[in-house]
Amino acid sequence: MIAATIISSVALISFVYQTSLFNNPVGPLFLYAIMMFVLTPFRKESFFVKRLMLLCTLIFVLWMLSDLGMLLLPFILSFALAYLLDPLVTLFSRWKLNRSIVSMFMVLMIVGIIVLISIFVFPQVFSQINDVIKKLSSMVTSTTQYLESRQFYRWLESFGIQQDQAKEIVQQEVVPRLEEVSNAILKGILNVLSGLSSVLAQAINAILIPILTFYFLNDLPQLKMLIHTTLSKRNSRLHSDLLRINTIVRSYIGGQIISATFVGTMATTLFLIFDIPYAVVLGVLCGLLNPIPYVGILASLFVAIITILIVDINNAMVMIIEVVVIVNILHFITTYIIDPRVTGSRVGLHPVVLIASLFVFGHFFGFIGLIVAVPATAILMMYFQDWMKSREAAYAVPVIEEVKKESIK
Repeated sequence: MIAATIISSVALISFVYQTSLFNNPVGPLFLYAIMMFVLTPFRKESFFVKRLMLLCTLIFVLWMLSDLGMLLLPFILSFALAYLLDPLVTLFSRWKLNRSIVSMFMVLMIVGIIVLISIFVFPQVFSQINDVIKKLSSMVTSTTQYLESRQFYRWLESFGIQQDQAKEIVQQEVVPRLEEVSNAILKGILNVLSGLSSVLAQAINAILIPILTFYFLNDLPQLKMLIHTTLSKRNSRLHSDLLRINTIVRSYIGGQIISATFVGTMATTLFLIFDIPYAVVLGVLCGLLNPIPYVGILASLFVAIITILIVDINNAMVMIIEVVVIVNILHFITTYIIDPRVTGSRVGLHPVVLIASLFVFGHFFGFIGLIVAVPATAILMMYFQDWMKSREAAYAVPVIEEVKKESIK
């Protein structure tokens, strides 16, 4: 038995080596299959084996997600839309309306909204961004020419700085730094545009998104019932945790969508009323950055102020004050009026914990980390509070027993 096992193992390793199977895209899949095949017979005998199988499965799923990448985008977008629209569809279904018809109506409504935004908003946004890039390039060119002009050197000579020394400083220190800043800004804008373009291209090319959304939305009750019946019997604790996580995530996402839509719409409208340059771009940017606590409002104000200084420096002070007042009022409304009514205390985090989570998630996961920092931290805090309650309960039992003994004496 042992000899046969050893010979078979050596033969399997030799086969894998000779065929270079691990160098193929299916190599990790083959390794995962081997691990599961070897560990499965011992899963009931050892707690460690069960944990090891769970860890292997988790790592395998993460590898699958990272390897597939953008191929999963249509499915992720479809499921996310279905997940967000499910409460509305469920509400209409309670009024004895057919769920399939309501799901189809919701999908068509979302498609219509996207089409309207694509027709009326996106062209203005990209046009204004292109205009900003042109004006920024023109400003950098004119500033560089002025720094190398005789007029500038004469102005420096009035402060006692020699012309040769000034030329050396400008050409070796000032101009390269100015070009670096300009290139960094342009690169950042182009990266954002290219990222949006790739996502939009994938979304447009993926014709399956409306179809997948309809099927997800129509069959979501069956999926929830399957999860409920499976976990409620086998792992009631996990089932309860998933229900609480669902409440946190749904309330946070719903609140952020409402807040971002409100901030983006109102900011664009007010910027247009007060004749702020590139009102559509700045308004949309305020809405997109609104879900990021603290950082979002600062980034919105920074971009708006820089844009105003580039476009119209003569009236910059008045427009900057208007932008600061508008953005702060909108964020005050969302923070103290909209968010408490939508999310309540389910996602409430201490400001110190929230800021720390932004730094940590932003460091490890970039911009996506800033977006998911709040709900992820809220879920972690939920488990931390459960652990604290269990610790308090475990500590309270001996104390109660000691009090009973003392009362008997």
